[in-house]
Amino acid sequence: KKEEGAKSTKIYLKHCYLRVEEKQLPCRQILVYLNTDVSVGNIIYVNGTVKTLEPARNEGNFDEKNFYESQGTDFKFYGENVQFISRDTDRFAEFLYQKKREVIQLYQKTMGAETAGVLSTMVLGDRQLLEPEIKSLYQKTGISHILAISGLHVSIIGMGFYKMLQKQRVPLLLRSTLSAVAILVFAVLSGAGVSTKRAVLMFLLLLLGGVIGRSYDSLTGLALAAIFLLWENPFVYAYTGFILSFLAVLGVDASVILLKSMDIQKGIREQICVSGCIQAFTIPVIAYYYFELPTYVIFINLLILPTTGVVLFLGIFGGLLGLLYPVLGFLPLQGAKGMLLLYQSLCRLFLKLPGAVWTTGKPRLQRLIFYYVVLAAILTWLWYGKKPQRKLKTELNNRLENHRLKRIALTLFYLGLLTFSMQKEGKRFQIQVLDVGQGDGICILGENGQAILVDGGSSDVKKVYQYRIEPMLKYYGIRKIDAWFLTHGDSDHVSGIEEAFEDSAIPVKRLILPDVSTDEALNKIREMAEQQDIPVMTVRPGDRLKAGNFELSCLYPK
Repeated sequence: KKEEGAKSTKIYLKHCYLRVEEKQLPCRQILVYLNTDVSVGNIIYVNGTVKTLEPARNEGNFDEKNFYESQGTDFKFYGENVQFISRDTDRFAEFLYQKKREVIQLYQKTMGAETAGVLSTMVLGDRQLLEPEIKSLYQKTGISHILAISGLHVSIIGMGFYKMLQKQRVPLLLRSTLSAVAILVFAVLSGAGVSTKRAVLMFLLLLLGGVIGRSYDSLTGLALAAIFLLWENPFVYAYTGFILSFLAVLGVDASVILLKSMDIQKGIREQICVSGCIQAFTIPVIAYYYFELPTYVIFINLLILPTTGVVLFLGIFGGLLGLLYPVLGFLPLQGAKGMLLLYQSLCRLFLKLPGAVWTTGKPRLQRLIFYYVVLAAILTWLWYGKKPQRKLKTELNNRLENHRLKRIALTLFYLGLLTFSMQKEGKRFQIQVLDVGQGDGICILGENGQAILVDGGSSDVKKVYQYRIEPMLKYYGIRKIDAWFLTHGDSDHVSGIEEAFEDSAIPVKRLILPDVSTDEALNKIREMAEQQDIPVMTVRPGDRLKAGNFELSCLYPK
C-alpha cells in the first residue's frame, strides 16, 4: 500500500528482503520513503539508505522500534532510485487509492485544512492533514478514540448497508455477502489498521452467525479477532491501539452486565453507565502508556459521542456525493465541519476547567494487574449474584433502594481501587542525563517530587522539549519544574526552555541564570520568563539552593 506525504510518498513493501553489501535479510515489511511514482502491485528494486528503528531515548519517550514492530515493519528506508522488476498493477487497490485522494482533496477544498484533516482521519484513516495541535487537543480531553477507524464505522457502513438491503427484501445470504464485501472494501480504503481489522472480523462473524442460524456472542468474536491478529503478527500485543481497542469492547460488554444487574433504564443514566464502563477498562492503560489522564473524560464523551455517528455519516455521504459532482457534497460536508468546530470549542472549554489533566506518572504494572483482577471479580459477582423477584410494590421499592445503595458503594469502591492502582514506583533521589541528540540536558529528581533541570536543548532534534524532555517528566509524574538552570545561551543548551515557555502543561517555578549580561540568547530567555511572571535569579559562586532534602551549591566560576 502507499500513503501520500508532504515531502514524499510512503510505500509499504511486503514479500521483500533487504540487501546490505553481500548480506540478504528477509523482512516482513519495509517502510520506504520515495519520490518516484509507483502503483500498488508493482514489484520494485530500490537503492537507498536503511534506517534501523530506535528504542526510546529516555524513559517516557516514543519507542519507535516497539511501535513499528507492532505494525509488522522491520526497517525504514529512504529510496534514492527505483528499478521496476514488474509494472503489473493491482487495479482495484490503485483505483481505491486514487478515489481516496480525490475525497481528501474534496474535503480540503470544501472544509479547509483544519477540519479536513480531522474528517480524513475519522473517515479514511489518513492522518497526513491532521494538525498536531488538534491531535493533542483530542488526546488531552480523552476523545482521540473518535479518530480511529473502529466498530462505530463498521456499524454505520456495514450494518447500515445490511439494513438497507433488508428493507429491499434481498435474500439473507446475498445481503450478508454484499455487506461483507462493502466492509472489506472500506477496510482496504482506510488502511486496514489494527482496530479496523478487529471491528471487521467481529462484524464478519456476526454476518456468518446470521447465515448459519447461530446467535452472535461479543466475547467469542473478540477472542477470535485477537487470535487472528496475534497469529498474523505476534508483536501486535505491544501496540497501544490494539490493547485499547479490545478493552473498549470489554467495557461495552461490562456495561450490559451493569445495566441488567442495577436495573438502569434507558436514557442519560444508560449513556453514563456505558461511557463509565469503557473508561473504567481503558483508564489504567492510558495512564500506563501516556502518563496522564483527562479528568472530565466521561462528561465530554457524553456530549460528543452521541453525535459522532452523524459526523461520520455526513463525511461519508458528502464524500460520495462530491465524487459524482462536487457541489452536491457541499452541504453535508459543511454540516460535518460545523460539528467538528463545535467539538474543538468544547475541548478547549474543558481544558480551561481546573485540574483538566491529571499527570499520573507511569503506574506500577503489578497494581494494574491487581486492578483488572478486582474489576473482573466485581463483574462476575454482579453477573452471577442472586436477582430478587418482583412480587409486590413494596418489594420493588426496596429493590430500587438496594440498587441505589449498591451503585453508591460500587462507585466509592471503584474510585478507591483506581486511586490505589495509579500509584507510581516509589520516588528516590536520582540524576537523569538525558539523550537530547547533539546538546545537553540534565534532570535532578528529589525524593519528595522536586524536579530541577540543567539546560535542555539540541541542535539536531526538533522540538526537543516536546519529544525528549516533557515525556520524561510526565513519566515520573512531575507536575512542576521547581528550578531551571541555564549554563549559557547556545541553542544546543536552551532550545528546550524556549519551547517550554511557548507551550507546556508543566509550569516553571523559577529560572536561574549565570551572572553574565553579554549573552543575548540568555537575555532573550530572561525577557520571555518575565513576560510570564516567572521569577529570574542569578547564581554566583557560594550561592546555595535548597530543594526538599537536598542542596545545590555553586562552585564555579569566580
